[in-house]
Amino acid sequence: MNAVLTSPAPAAVQQVEAELLVLLTRVRRRSREAARRIHPDLNAVGYAVLLRVTRDDATRAADLVAGLDLDKGLVSRQIGQLERLGLVERTADPADARAQRISVTAKGRRAVEETIEAGRANLQRSLSTWSPAEIAGFAAQLRRYNGTVGS
Repeated sequence: MNAVLTSPAPAAVQQVEAELLVLLTRVRRRSREAARRIHPDLNAVGYAVLLRVTRDDATRAADLVAGLDLDKGLVSRQIGQLERLGLVERTADPADARAQRISVTAKGRRAVEETIEAGRANLQRSLSTWSPAEIAGFAAQLRRYNGTVGS
């Protein structure tokens, strides 16, 4: 038996939209704070690049551009800044002599790990009054929503 799908009520969609706006505003602010925690001159975009390099170690700039959906010049400037701060390093790509790989340094990895841990502690405090079932349900709903929107 197939359930009939109906469109959500416009008021409910507006409520979701309003809550997403609050969430996105807070995420942007937290991202800026996390970047400044690593270095006062680091911005949120640089922090996003650093996170991606940490996750996808020894990656190419082109992969960062595609993965983060950012302008090539912007990514190049961010990599330059991260390199000057000692958070990433460039090495020759063994598969393509014309290309370079960007890797996180030990200093960069420590900074990211400390920042992620601080963010996780903040999230735990925010969810401290929630039951494990509520947290699991929230995670499931976020996963479901994220699965419906474009990557």
